[in-house]
Amino acid sequence: MLRARATLAAVLAACIGLTLAGPAAADDGDKQSVVDRIVAKADPKLMEVLITSRGEHGRPEFKTIKVSDVAAAKRVVADTLGKPGVRSVEMNHRVKALGWNDPYYPNQWALDYRHFYFDKIWSSTKSDTARPYVAVVDSGVQGNHPDLSSHMASGYNAINGSALSKSSSSDDCGHGTHVAGIIAAGLNNGVGVVGMAQRAFIRPVKVLNHTLLNGCSGSDASVAEGIAWAAEHAHVINLSFGSSDPSSAEQSAVDYALDLGRVVIAAAGNHDSTQPNGVSYPAAYPGVLGVAAVASSWKPASFSNYGYWVDVAAPGVDIVSTIPGGYEYMSGTSMAAPYVSAEAVLAIQHCRYSGSKTADRIQTTASNYPTKKYSSIGWGIISPLKLLRCQ
Repeated sequence: MLRARATLAAVLAACIGLTLAGPAAADDGDKQSVVDRIVAKADPKLMEVLITSRGEHGRPEFKTIKVSDVAAAKRVVADTLGKPGVRSVEMNHRVKALGWNDPYYPNQWALDYRHFYFDKIWSSTKSDTARPYVAVVDSGVQGNHPDLSSHMASGYNAINGSALSKSSSSDDCGHGTHVAGIIAAGLNNGVGVVGMAQRAFIRPVKVLNHTLLNGCSGSDASVAEGIAWAAEHAHVINLSFGSSDPSSAEQSAVDYALDLGRVVIAAAGNHDSTQPNGVSYPAAYPGVLGVAAVASSWKPASFSNYGYWVDVAAPGVDIVSTIPGGYEYMSGTSMAAPYVSAEAVLAIQHCRYSGSKTADRIQTTASNYPTKKYSSIGWGIISPLKLLRCQ
């Protein structure tokens, strides 16, 4: 770094020398040529000449002179060049904040700086601590997706009892890959989207698959087995699916995960004509954080279930994320749950919270806390930056 800085300084010095020493020793034609080159770089929306001089103790001093047009700029530049103490003369220019180079990042309204403050969240998290594992208990994940591959770990297929490598393409529904991208898609890698928890590792746990008869679905048995396996291999468990029927097997698996200190997060469910705002499991099991969805207006989504089992809310409408082979927009409480899972990762990684403390702080830092009253958004919309104060 020191070598690079010295080289850059030498280049700048050479450029300044050309600008200052040249005109002083040359004729008027040469000086005018230098003036023309400087003014040619003027910003039409910011017509100012920027003069850098040597101040006390070697500190550079900066002065700007507003000019009305190019002709006026040339006069100021010509008058200033070569004056004692002047180190450089140039046209002032605007600089812009640089965003991530992930192409879909501007479309990720859920990371809106006014609410989730993603830039501050990412810059405030520690990089020297362990990287928590998130089990995406779902339809599998395309592990070799270019936006996910660096965040993948090995997983498990609970349907047939087989292992999943971190690069396996186990997702035949697209759903689990979408959930995984919301949590941990790569940052500033030149492709796709940005995940909220950049130090998370994803463990794919396949409990759903696609069939012509039942679409993307699974069973109580596969879900219970998947949750139990995830409890032994991950810090956070994301469950972006639901059923109106409770299962003792699923409840036992959830209890096992909670006993091991895991954070278990589930989608609150999407109501339809067959199930108008019915109770949804696993979100309604005791100890599970049930997550409702909000739209880009930060109001409750029209489809989102609500009731006593809703603990918090998160973005869930028109969420762009990874799918096998590309990217897609999806809506649902399935998309809201992984934002809470990502928040849990940040709390564990940055604040060193236990699972129970993490679940508690997700609720107590939400926007409506301490008022819940079984509202459509529970304790309120999650507030990751507030949680990361670690208080």
